[in-house]
Amino acid sequence: MTDASPTAPALRHVTSIRVEVDEPIDLGSGPDGWRRIVPIRSGTATGELSGRVLGGGADFQVLRPDGVTDLQARYPIQVDDDTVIEVVNTAIRAGAPEDIDRLMRGETVDPDRIYFRCVPGCAPRAAPGTG
Repeated sequence: MTDASPTAPALRHVTSIRVEVDEPIDLGSGPDGWRRIVPIRSGTATGELSGRVLGGGADFQVLRPDGVTDLQARYPIQVDDDTVIEVVNTAIRAGAPEDIDRLMRGETVDPDRIYFRCVPGCAPRAAPGTG
């Protein structure tokens, strides 16, 4: 039996997405932390996947007591062939308490001071005729 190391997956850049957002809706403290919703107004997707971000989406955030923020953004993109897809991004964000406080107030923070990891994807679809 050979001891082979796993091979890293091949990655390629597919799109860059920029969104315009409205003021956050502050929901206050909940059982898991401080909750807020950031409405997504519009935006663009450029690259191999290109189109426009439609209004109606949002970024749902929970600032946990340990200072880590759990995020899930859900929004539609109408791609160039007029197909509308739902994007679902799940992420975590962390940083020094003073930097997170500045972000929560809507202030700019040097991105090098923030740990941010996101897993983008599309919402699952039922097979035709099943849902």
